[in-house]
Amino acid sequence: MKLESGPDFRVCWQSMKDSREAQPVYLVFLRRSEDSAWSYFDYTDDTCFVHYGAALFYPDIVYDVHAYFGSVRKLPGYPVDPQEPRMPGDAFRSFW
Repeated sequence: MKLESGPDFRVCWQSMKDSREAQPVYLVFLRRSEDSAWSYFDYTDDTCFVHYGAALFYPDIVYDVHAYFGSVRKLPGYPVDPQEPRMPGDAFRSFW
């Protein structure tokens, strides 16, 4: 559910679990308008996400959240090198 809170959008969803009761990471995708393509935005391990300032510039933005079960390091595009300074979201974003 997308809620407007001043200049921000707060997106919340139901927690998901798999058969092993593993905690997922949620991948957040967005589409700024009906004419734009879906793009990866960020990930979180919480069931709420705040997109700061989005309500000011993208009133028609749509979010799509997908649960991912497994190691964050196994996400497509995540660097194999453990010394890689990028956060998993940055590495995943470069893949998309």
